[in-house]
Amino acid sequence: DNGTGFKVTPENEIIIARLLKQAGYVAAVAGKWHQLPLMNSADEAKAWGFDEFLKWDKSAGERYWKPGLNRNGQPVPVTEKSYAPDMLHEYVVDFITRHKDRPFFLYYPMTLIHGKLFKTPDGGSGGGDLLADNIAYMDKLVGKLLDELEKLKLSERTVVVFVGDNGLAGRGGKISGRDISGHKGTVLEGGSRVPMVVSWKGTTP
Repeated sequence: DNGTGFKVTPENEIIIARLLKQAGYVAAVAGKWHQLPLMNSADEAKAWGFDEFLKWDKSAGERYWKPGLNRNGQPVPVTEKSYAPDMLHEYVVDFITRHKDRPFFLYYPMTLIHGKLFKTPDGGSGGGDLLADNIAYMDKLVGKLLDELEKLKLSERTVVVFVGDNGLAGRGGKISGRDISGHKGTVLEGGSRVPMVVSWKGTTP
């Protein structure tokens, strides 16, 4: 669980980034990492199989406005107007652009969406509903990333897997009119049913 993530180490687990490194991929992580052992330096990142990273540092600041971000072991300067989801997106696009001519692997655990919620830069596009506003902004960033892959002519050579990391956070919900049992942190439907979309232009439907 979230409290035992420190037991997962590069020495005792098979990690996808390390496997892909053996196949010649360049690898990066951008976003959340705080529930696994520290990755605060280039050497620690390499142990996990990553060549570089931009991670949200929970101990250094918020996940949205004026965030605590660490890039390859160094704190990232921010201001009151700095918005972590946008900064992570810019890093992701930069990484892909720099490595567009070789195989790459990017692990991108977005900081959106997670409480406590705040207005996004689009502020209120969800009609005053912070959850809707944050979901819309996440969707917008995913769309911009897919557009960038298209622009770089990488869509037909890149598999994109979008998946949620947990279920309902106590807000309730229905499937085909039937109440969902359970919530985040349980193995019932509400905790285990998560979205997953796989996109690979010309290959997957």
